[in-house]
Amino acid sequence: MDNRKKNNKRFNIPFILTLCFFLSLIYVSIFGSQGIMKVFQMNNRVDAMKKEIQLLEKENNRMRKEIHQLKTDPYYIEKLAREELGLVKPKEKIYEFVDEKEDEKKPKRDIKIP
Repeated sequence: MDNRKKNNKRFNIPFILTLCFFLSLIYVSIFGSQGIMKVFQMNNRVDAMKKEIQLLEKENNRMRKEIHQLKTDPYYIEKLAREELGLVKPKEKIYEFVDEKEDEKKPKRDIKIP
């Protein structure tokens, strides 16, 4: 019987060492600096950056169109001047209709007519 115990101990030690080696190898491949978790994180980051690039490309295209209109369309320039700067032509009157509820929320804006 002593012989069997010695054989079991000899068998168990290499088996345990091999098991530990494989477990550590699996751990490193999942959680290591180049592991599966890092790959998933990087893929998510790449996807987020691709979405951001698409949004920026759309914004760039919109700005290119606006630049083209500003360079070529005088009516567009007049429209922007009227809407954003509140400019009016001489002897022109502006009537502004405001909802009372919205009027309380918004700050007052002075419109000067030359």
